[in-house]
Amino acid sequence: MKTDFFATLRELRTARHRRSIMRAPQIIERDAERRQARHARSIDRRLDDALADTFPASDPIALSPRPIQQ
Repeated sequence: MKTDFFATLRELRTARHRRSIMRAPQIIERDAERRQARHARSIDRRLDDALADTFPASDPIALSPRPIQQ
């Protein structure tokens, strides 16, 4: 049975395209998760920097009341 090279190539490309379309929602979902994780890391980093800048004011010992003298 003789096969046409271009027909075979077209079938392979179509099959590859179908597989890529089926994987697309997974890829989009994974990218969204990565974007959210990157955003959370960015917020954590900024909060850590702000805490480091204000450490003496946020020190629990510095904010505790003085002991009552009798």
